[in-house]
Amino acid sequence: MFVPVNKFHEAYNRIKQEALQGTVLVFVAPDADAVCAASLLTSLLRNDFVTYKLLPIASIEDVTRLRGTFQAEQVRSVVLINAGGAWDLLTDFEAEDGQPNANITFYVIDSHRPLNLANVFDSSRVIIFDDGQTEESIPAFDELFPGSDSEEEESNDENDDGTDTPSKRSRSDAAERRREREERQLEYYSSTFFGISAATLMWHLASDLGRGNNELLWLGIVGLTEQLLYDRIDVNTYLEQATEYRQDVLRLNSTEAEGIQPLATTTNISFEEEFRFMLMRHWNLYDAMYHSRFIATRFGIWRQAGKRMLDSLLAEMGVPLKVSKQKYTEMDLESREKLGEQLARCGPSFGLENVTFSSFVLKRGYGTRVSAADAVYALNALLESSVDGSESGWLTGFHRALDSLSFRGSYFNTLKEGMQLSMVQETAILSAVESIVSGKNIRKTQLCRFSILRDSPHQKFFVHPGTLRKLGLFLLDTFRFAKDDALDKKSSLRKKTMPIVVAAHNAQNETYLVMGIWALPGKTEGSVERNQFGSLFQQAGERIDARIRLSSFDSSVMEIKADDMNRFIGALTRLSSMRTGRV
Repeated sequence: MFVPVNKFHEAYNRIKQEALQGTVLVFVAPDADAVCAASLLTSLLRNDFVTYKLLPIASIEDVTRLRGTFQAEQVRSVVLINAGGAWDLLTDFEAEDGQPNANITFYVIDSHRPLNLANVFDSSRVIIFDDGQTEESIPAFDELFPGSDSEEEESNDENDDGTDTPSKRSRSDAAERRREREERQLEYYSSTFFGISAATLMWHLASDLGRGNNELLWLGIVGLTEQLLYDRIDVNTYLEQATEYRQDVLRLNSTEAEGIQPLATTTNISFEEEFRFMLMRHWNLYDAMYHSRFIATRFGIWRQAGKRMLDSLLAEMGVPLKVSKQKYTEMDLESREKLGEQLARCGPSFGLENVTFSSFVLKRGYGTRVSAADAVYALNALLESSVDGSESGWLTGFHRALDSLSFRGSYFNTLKEGMQLSMVQETAILSAVESIVSGKNIRKTQLCRFSILRDSPHQKFFVHPGTLRKLGLFLLDTFRFAKDDALDKKSSLRKKTMPIVVAAHNAQNETYLVMGIWALPGKTEGSVERNQFGSLFQQAGERIDARIRLSSFDSSVMEIKADDMNRFIGALTRLSSMRTGRV
């Protein structure tokens, strides 16, 4: 059941009432948007003295393992943040004895789409927070399911004496309607995409409750920004949401509002144009440009010609190479202030358009300014910082990410640690791109390109879904934007936009993590297409009876046993050919 924005407070009040009878569990996925949403929600719960238990989860297996907690702790409310929307909650969360958990209400705050239809059409125990756009896109119930028992009985009647009778025609019509419903359901589940960010939904709740402040507003902004940076939403959707946030920023950051607080503890947010460079305020200009997906993929920065292009751009801008490699905050003020003007003047001749995007910057007291993009990079690096694969390491990274958003104690030091980790991670990604493109470690089918990482010096980074996705996006833009001489004449490396699959070998458990990103020729910058790899991966796995597990809450990411990998690629290749009519 959907709950619209103007009734979020009613669902929240229901959680508070249920908390009087039992425990509130909050399951949170390991991504920046989910962590921001969880921080927002738990802040509201604490202010209302609601006892809750926050549990990080990386897959449905984690939830299954924790299912026994429901009875042991007399759970009445289960909140799922960026998880659960795709599951049949009432079935998947049955008690261990197979009986339904009739006293539990599930609250879904999940940006993954499509939602499971069983959740959508449940009228009481599954509550889905939505801004209204998703509900409008859901087909009507009778387009998907039988309208009555009698209809099914007619279609199942096998009495046929060979004559054309009204009863026989009725059965034929019923069979056709059943076929149409099945096709409609297949179409509904055929591709994945993202709706409004979970953090934005929770910001709407805070505003609806009259609890809006800069710290909570910042959490919503960071959640939205992650969706843009990692191509989960298109640029137009982002701008619509950013425009709404700008109004909130203006409302909460007037001069009068600032004046009532001591300057050293003031949290201020401003709406600004942000350069599409990597952690520029916390790195140096040269490395921020060199490692950014925006510059590196257009210049082919892994080649000497690409490095010379960057040097030439800086020279034309009047920024000496030595100055560009100074810490950004130590550059002279004039160079920093003229950076936007010089890029606007020189960028187009180097193929650089739209060098900035509309964003937000946070300043806390006398501290360093942090952009929303900086916070996203830091948060995801912390979340992905467990490179040994241990559960305890992953959980430590999750809680450090949560702490970095707390605005308490040494939170900013933790955020800075995340930024440093992100710099190391981005260096590893760029090195992998160079190795893949220069070493021609990429193949092409009729449908997609794919690359398999087996012995990278940075292999440990790419067994995490988030880092592997960043690599995939980097490669996608490389084949879309790089200069012709930055690629190779080999057919798989020719400049052309098409879907891409990347896989990384995990030697610890002898599996491959596989990720697919959908993109077709003609894709314009800033647009995002629905991902069809979830259904393709499922079909390929079923064809070869592969041992597969979903290692995240995105069906376009999966884990497969190493000795099934070659057969899986073969099955995926055959499916690719069938889709393009070549088999």
